Amino acid sequence: MTASAHRLVLVELVVAAVSLPAQPAAAEDPGYADLLALFHEFRQFQEPERHLGVPDYSAAAMQTKLDELESYQRRLAEIDSGGWSVSGQIDWMLVRAEMNGMEFYHRVVRPWARDPGFYLMTQEGAGPTGFRIEVESMPIPDDDIDAFRTQIEAVPRLYEQARVNLTEGAADFVTLALHFLGEEEAMYRELAGLLATHHPELVGAANRAEAAVTTFGRWLEANRHLMTAPAGVGKDNYNWLLKNVYLFPYTWDDVRTIVELEDNRVITFQRLTANRNRHLPPLQPVQSQDEYKKSVEEALDHIMAFLGDEEIFSMYDYLVPGDYFGSWHGFDRPWPEHHDYFFNFSHRDPVMEETHEMVGHHFDGLRAEYDTRPIRRGRRPYKINTARDEGHAFALEELLIYAGYLDERSPHAREIAYEQAAFRTVRALSDIYMHSLDWDLEK
Repeated sequence: MTASAHRLVLVELVVAAVSLPAQPAAAEDPGYADLLALFHEFRQFQEPERHLGVPDYSAAAMQTKLDELESYQRRLAEIDSGGWSVSGQIDWMLVRAEMNGMEFYHRVVRPWARDPGFYLMTQEGAGPTGFRIEVESMPIPDDDIDAFRTQIEAVPRLYEQARVNLTEGAADFVTLALHFLGEEEAMYRELAGLLATHHPELVGAANRAEAAVTTFGRWLEANRHLMTAPAGVGKDNYNWLLKNVYLFPYTWDDVRTIVELEDNRVITFQRLTANRNRHLPPLQPVQSQDEYKKSVEEALDHIMAFLGDEEIFSMYDYLVPGDYFGSWHGFDRPWPEHHDYFFNFSHRDPVMEETHEMVGHHFDGLRAEYDTRPIRRGRRPYKINTARDEGHAFALEELLIYAGYLDERSPHAREIAYEQAAFRTVRALSDIYMHSLDWDLEK
């Protein structure tokens, strides 16, 4: 099939999808208002109790949350969605998945007891909804200064609680937490510098927060020999998570087979493509932040023009790069001496990586932000979006090859798409073998 034929099939599929008969709105389903009220109540319930700004992750508090969760699950089961519209039934399933996610989080994951990194702000902060010191601009607005003071002063107390809570520490999580402690300390040092200029009365609190991180690190080093639990959750728990939280139709064994087959496929395609291109001059990487910025600008223009011309999916007015260009790339940072894996490729042709990050993740985020349905809007906790979001973003890098987005670029660009796919299959195999408890971080 030619590239034009591939594009025609894709357009026909999209037209068919948007031409389906309209479904009744979920809000019209009898009892849907009860689901919506339960959803909002449950979102509030997930928040940990706080004392003087410190979330309570003690064993007793977390057990109470798990016990009370049962009443929410029971109330959801009493809402009969059998005769609802497809949209309404999906919303019911999403609420169920979120409740199951909280159950898995409290019954199996228990990061407050197992993962020292759970208490690091640079690693997303503590808790499913986050406990973060966030300063988007200085000076801090007057309306926010009290809340900020409460959070920054709570940091030492959070680490005092962590030393009590971490009764089931996993060895691999300790290794990772110690690895990132330097970033945590640096964050508070940088914060103290900003506060010295704009809010000098808060510098002492930032310094005490940094000192609390340092003390926590020393405690971890002294006690890491006691933290020997595995980081993985085991096959049975993993299968329960896939089915009941991610709504994924596969088991651990299915995932291993799929990933191994995909690994063989993308490596074969990469080798064949590289052989086909063996007489072409290699792609040369950019050598500076300025060159890289220009190459990304060109790549984004290329991607947006391609999506607009080919009409592969609906390009709503809000699906634009917006602040993605500056916020994700950090062009204002110095050109690093060493680059991570993906930059070795995006410095040669950034189209595939920008497709992944912008068309995949950034556009998905915008769709969630602009969705007017309360249960669908925004990101879901417990990584419920991850399987779909990452799978979608990864797939786009290769799927759009067949739609033609690399036709006018160096043939070596296709090799990059397969190289990046192979890297991800390696990561996937590592992940599942850690969760089956066959591997640890060292292996």
